[in-house]
Amino acid sequence: MPAVFAENWQIVNSLATISVTLYWSGMVTERALTGIISEKITYHRFLGMINIGSLLSLIMLAMSGSVWAGFALCFLAGLFMAGMFAIALIITNQFFPGKTEQTTSILLASAMLPVTMGWSLDAFPVQAAFWLLIVLGVIMLFLVLVLPVSPAFLKNQKTAELNLCRLLKDQIYQYDQTYGW
Repeated sequence: MPAVFAENWQIVNSLATISVTLYWSGMVTERALTGIISEKITYHRFLGMINIGSLLSLIMLAMSGSVWAGFALCFLAGLFMAGMFAIALIITNQFFPGKTEQTTSILLASAMLPVTMGWSLDAFPVQAAFWLLIVLGVIMLFLVLVLPVSPAFLKNQKTAELNLCRLLKDQIYQYDQTYGW
């Protein structure tokens, strides 16, 4: 993150490191509130809201011309992104009860964001990395909206697992037909 700030706003590295502090301050603040808020408004709704919030803060960060606005938006991004993994894990465990270790490993193993961001920062200008992150956020929001977690959907666990597997299989098939492996 400091490299992004230093390159995008041409600031010294010592000032750019503040972005990490602000991002994690937002993360810690929201982590303390995630459980309380998500249980009051439902996990799925909370995940949708924080996805939208993080997406908006990233879009504004990509278009920001001011480093100080960038710092504020960096805090907001941390605030909104804090509960994503925890809530996604809870929702995934509702689909596959008793398989917490496996679902955690799958979610962690499929976390391509750090690799993708590192590659994009090496290969393209910083603005491209911002927009790549935004595209990934749009995909995540789409998944949150497409996979509604409701009591009716989860009533029959076998049906829920089959529906999820069919949906993923169809998405992979469509991707393969469009782009090829």
